[in-house]
Amino acid sequence: MEGTGRGRSILMRRILGTSFLCLLVFGSSCKKETVPAEKTPPEKSSIEPLNLLLITVDCLRWDRVGFGGYEREVTPNMDRLAEEGTVFTRAYSQAGWTLPSLATLLTGFYPRDHGAILLTTALKTDVGTLAERLSQDGYETRGYVTHVLCLPEYGLNRGFDGYDHSVLDKGHPHDISTSKEVTDLALQGLNEAREPFFIWVHYFDPHYLYLPHEPWEHFGEDPSDIYDQEVAYTDQHVGRLLNAVREKGLLERTVVFLAGDHGEEFGEHGGSYHLTCHEEVLRIPMVVRIPSAKKREHRERVEQIDVVPTLLGLLGFDPEPGLPGKDVLKEDTRGFVERPLFVERVRPPGLLQKAVLRDQRKLILVETVPPENLSPSARDEATMVSHPKEGEYLYDLDADPGEKKNLISEADPKEIESLKEALQRFSETQSVQGLEIHLNEKRRDELRSLGYMN
Repeated sequence: MEGTGRGRSILMRRILGTSFLCLLVFGSSCKKETVPAEKTPPEKSSIEPLNLLLITVDCLRWDRVGFGGYEREVTPNMDRLAEEGTVFTRAYSQAGWTLPSLATLLTGFYPRDHGAILLTTALKTDVGTLAERLSQDGYETRGYVTHVLCLPEYGLNRGFDGYDHSVLDKGHPHDISTSKEVTDLALQGLNEAREPFFIWVHYFDPHYLYLPHEPWEHFGEDPSDIYDQEVAYTDQHVGRLLNAVREKGLLERTVVFLAGDHGEEFGEHGGSYHLTCHEEVLRIPMVVRIPSAKKREHRERVEQIDVVPTLLGLLGFDPEPGLPGKDVLKEDTRGFVERPLFVERVRPPGLLQKAVLRDQRKLILVETVPPENLSPSARDEATMVSHPKEGEYLYDLDADPGEKKNLISEADPKEIESLKEALQRFSETQSVQGLEIHLNEKRRDELRSLGYMN
């Protein structure tokens, strides 16, 4: 891609003296941190670095956006971005729920490696973030978030010069909308930030409990319809943000990347929320607009572990060593072999769910975890629904994209064994969980209201 050859020239002219430990100073627990006055812009050069705007939307399903084929008009602004960018038509969440998925998206590591896999665990201290890397390279970094699982104690704030979660003070997450407020904050940050900047904005509203919005009440009153209202409301404010980038003349020197963290269930497999490894939970919208690049579709499968190396490539940097993902937009795809995709989640508590997707065959294993093997902090987190159920599930996504027919009893035993062996090899390298954090009763109440615990 354009820009991948700039890495050495940009790196040569930058001072890389800031360490990850120093960056932790900016990740304090205060609600608003200001940009330090002593931080100076990088040296000027004939090649100007690109800005990065990262937009993530909670619970956003691939099949509920226009560029994913949805016929109801709910995402005109996201669709416009897709018309100008590269759409990843087969993008997947790494864990199917917010904390580990966003942590993967921001670090490039599997949940097993970054450690933020429970409501009570945060990023490991030795796992670097995209914000830390870009801050080292002279970027001003700002984050604007709307989810209790993005609070500083979970570690997602590391590397951000400013990290604003003040919208959470607006009210109980069960009762409020925050897309307008977080966009207002991001617009202010856009006015203040010097270039090059990295700005991350996380939108929450499509998350349960879904709230109606008057302009779209004609969609209906079923949970699925009210969810569409939430998506439409969020899209309206995403449009405000994108329009500001456009009006400020920043669009042609800014990479804009938009993705869901995971999807949402509406009874397709007997349940609600986002508790399984089925396609309605794992498959997500993902689109990137690159200055001067033409519209295209990227049809190879991509995962959240690929986001960091791909973004680093677009900004002209070499990837961090040890990242399991890859820059999926490199032009040289000779000899490309699609990798198996691995998902592992330990929510709901008491169940261990693993999935492997190889070619178009998908194996899901759901195992019960004995109470004594649960971490002490997870033992009182009751599941809210009676699914997913323990068992083995095999699907052919080409013939059965809705995963309606379990092929486990009729498939070739050698194929099943091969998929299980791939999962076993993946699981054998699992690391320990991240830093243990304490949840006070206020935080537990917020998480109960969002469907995370009873």
